[in-house]
Amino acid sequence: MVVVGGCVDAAGPEAPDPPAAVTVRAVPPDDVRAVDPPEKDVCALAAQLPGDNFCSLICDPDLMTDQLIADGWAMGTCYEFACRLPDASSVTVGVCLPPPPP
Repeated sequence: MVVVGGCVDAAGPEAPDPPAAVTVRAVPPDDVRAVDPPEKDVCALAAQLPGDNFCSLICDPDLMTDQLIADGWAMGTCYEFACRLPDASSVTVGVCLPPPPP
């Protein structure tokens, strides 16, 4: 798969249009940033993880948040976790904790 992205600055009426900046990047078929949705049931795979594995919570953001707060992670901060699933695939999961109470 090839992903093409581009960006063009808006030019004023008296200035000529600038050329488009285009970046081309080859993406492997199993890249998690691919546009196509995954064919795997990530939640079913996460459910196969042991209950004490934080990544078993990836399909329940509220429980993930509660667990991080209970473990003392900093409030008002976002975290990103790389989770290895039972089929040896990996997913990246982001969680943002709410700000501390005033």
